[in-house]
Amino acid sequence: QYPLFVKPVHVGSSIGISKVIERKDLSKAINLGFRFDMTLMVEQGVENARELEFAVIGNQHGEISVPGPGEKLTDGAFVDYEKKYGKNAVKTTLQPDLDLVILRRGQELAELAYISAGNSGMTRVDFLLDSEQNWWFFEMNPIPGLQPLSLFPKIWARENISAEKLIDRLIIL
Repeated sequence: QYPLFVKPVHVGSSIGISKVIERKDLSKAINLGFRFDMTLMVEQGVENARELEFAVIGNQHGEISVPGPGEKLTDGAFVDYEKKYGKNAVKTTLQPDLDLVILRRGQELAELAYISAGNSGMTRVDFLLDSEQNWWFFEMNPIPGLQPLSLFPKIWARENISAEKLIDRLIIL
């Protein structure tokens, strides 16, 4: 069902991603995606959804930590490279308004995704939350951004783990 998103699998920051509204635009989006990667993913779009990011650390032999997520305040819009890093970058919050049951389910799904992919160390696990409170997994980034705009280090800072302590934990893992 449309809309669809065509994504280069091994490229981040929304580079080469196209939102496809009609079938006639699908081949153009695929051609653009192949300019950036040899492997593409096509996924169904979720309209008017919230974008929530979980900062997961841990390994298969010990504790996996999944604090509450941060949220990109997108108003349901697709966030391209310019909207992520440009002059008028999309705003974020470290205190998304989530019912506790919905929050716990998101944390559980983020941990399951992390384990299922065999991750170790750190990964950012991203979901969309639709208007009916359904979680839609849409991205996993094993090398999340650590720059000032990135939610990953901000989430851990909110949990009282400084950048230095976070790096120490990652080295130990």
